[in-house]
Amino acid sequence: MPEKSNFLGLEENIASAIVYACGVFGSLFAVVIAILALIFEQSNKKIRFNALQSVVWFGVLAVLSFIFGGISIFRTALQLARIASAAFLAYKAFSNVEFRLPLVGDVVYNQVYKD
Repeated sequence: MPEKSNFLGLEENIASAIVYACGVFGSLFAVVIAILALIFEQSNKKIRFNALQSVVWFGVLAVLSFIFGGISIFRTALQLARIASAAFLAYKAFSNVEFRLPLVGDVVYNQVYKD
């Protein structure tokens, strides 16, 4: 049976998937939910890894949307990237697969699992 988390009392794969799935509703919403997961989940490193990776990924998408959001084609591409990546990452997290995003995944992993 998967380990329970302190974050809402959910199993770790469900809590990990939630921090990504919130990206469907917007990058800033996903960042806020992931930050809350980081604040309230102090012991489960898997959830902390997924939450921190979510903060970085959806934070980057939010900044890019702010910069290029006025250009229709970029706005559409960023929205598609946000929704597709949220679904993909949520699926991977729910399936208990640790997926590291290129460029940031290793940095986030080292930050969370350093001891």
